[in-house]
Amino acid sequence: MAAGSTKASADEKLIPALVNAGYFSDYYLGYRLDAGLADLYARWDAAEKQGDPTPRTRVRSLSNAFDKYRADAAATAPPDETDQGDEGDGGAARAADQRHRPPAEALDAQRDLNAAVLEALGWAPERRVVELTSGHLTVSVPVVHECATHSGRLLLAVETGFATDPASVVASRSAAGALLDPVLVNGVEQARSVMDVAQIVFIADDPPSYLLVVSGGSITLLDRDRWAEGVFIGADLDDAVARHDTRPKGELAAI
Repeated sequence: MAAGSTKASADEKLIPALVNAGYFSDYYLGYRLDAGLADLYARWDAAEKQGDPTPRTRVRSLSNAFDKYRADAAATAPPDETDQGDEGDGGAARAADQRHRPPAEALDAQRDLNAAVLEALGWAPERRVVELTSGHLTVSVPVVHECATHSGRLLLAVETGFATDPASVVASRSAAGALLDPVLVNGVEQARSVMDVAQIVFIADDPPSYLLVVSGGSITLLDRDRWAEGVFIGADLDDAVARHDTRPKGELAAI
C-alpha cells in the first residue's frame, strides 16, 4: 500500500511497514505481489526445507540484532527527525550533525545494526570509499557495500544514523537523512544528506543504478531513473521486526 492508505479490502495484501512513494502501483502491491514473487518464494521454500538460510529467514532473525544494538544505535538519530532549515546543499544535515554528536558507542552500535540489516538482505558489508568521476571531478562515496555486475555498477549501499521513516530519510532538508560519513568532491565535503548525495552520485559519469540507504531502523531504495520524480520505496524495519510476521508470504518475507 502507499504511505497514508488507511483501509483495505478483505483480499488486499497489507504490508504495514512498506513506504511506497510511487515506485509500484497500489494494485500491484495489494493484489499481485505474491504472484510476482512466486518463483522466488518457491526457491526459498525448497532451500528452507533443506535447512538452508534464505533472506526470508535472515530478516526474521533481525530481532536478535535489534535486541543487541537498537538501544545504543537510536542515539545516532537527530533530536528531531523533522528538523529542517533553509540551508541548501546539505546545509541542514551538516548543521544538525554539528549540533548532535553521538557518543562513539552509539555510532559503533549503529554501524553494527546497519551491517546486520545488510547481511539479512543478502549483501555482505564491506565499508570502503568508492571513487566516481563526474567530468573533471572525483567523487568519493563512503559505502557499506558495492555491487557491480558485468554490465556496470548496480548498487551502492550507504548508511545514515538511526531512522525509522524512509520518507524522512529522503526528505531534502531532513537531518534524519544525514550519512554517517560525507561524500567528498575533489577531497572537499560536498554532501551529507541522502538527496544531495543522490544528486551527485546519479549524475556521475559511472553511476550506480540504485542507492540503498541503510538507516538501522529502516531501509530505502532510490532508483537512478526515477529518484528525481520523488519516487522511492522503503520499509520501517523497526516496526516490522517488532511485529515479527513469520508467514511464508507475510510482511517480513515481502520486505
